[in-house]
Amino acid sequence: MLSYVFSQIFVIFAMTALGMSYFMKKRKMILLLLIISTTCFAVEYLLLGAMSGVFINCVGIVRIIWFYFDNKTEKKNYVSLIVISVLIVAMGIISYKYWQDAMLVGQNLVFTFAIWQKSVKVYRWFAPFCEIPFIIYNITYRSLFGVIAEVIVTIVSVIALIMLYVGKKDYKKEIDVKIEEQEGE
Repeated sequence: MLSYVFSQIFVIFAMTALGMSYFMKKRKMILLLLIISTTCFAVEYLLLGAMSGVFINCVGIVRIIWFYFDNKTEKKNYVSLIVISVLIVAMGIISYKYWQDAMLVGQNLVFTFAIWQKSVKVYRWFAPFCEIPFIIYNITYRSLFGVIAEVIVTIVSVIALIMLYVGKKDYKKEIDVKIEEQEGE
């Protein structure tokens, strides 16, 4: 029972960091918050005995650190995307127990692709869709705070999208300028 209570405390820390990441403008800050969030999720799932969640989040920590250092290069590193994707699938196979474990692998592959893009905008647009499988996963492992927190963070990610992009007159111009900047690098 005590491990369950501690797992829910880690959910609060993880979700706070994750929710904050949706409002950050710099990719490095987003990645730092994702490291904190992913580490807390790994501990939460360890305390719940959800080993697929532990393994996938450990790969997630490696992914974020790798992409953080990949950020220093100008080109996209396809090797990093392939290696991290293979690790996610391997951890999913090793820890596979129930159907929701496979769903978690799929979600992590999509999220990996979103983070790998080096675009804050892509990360934000993928975020609400990447939260839904975690809601289901937390339901199956009876993580009450996990479910509530995932729903809240999904709402927060949508609010961040609305606040940062919707209704801005220069939205189209901002996209074109960023694309030009990335092509010019």
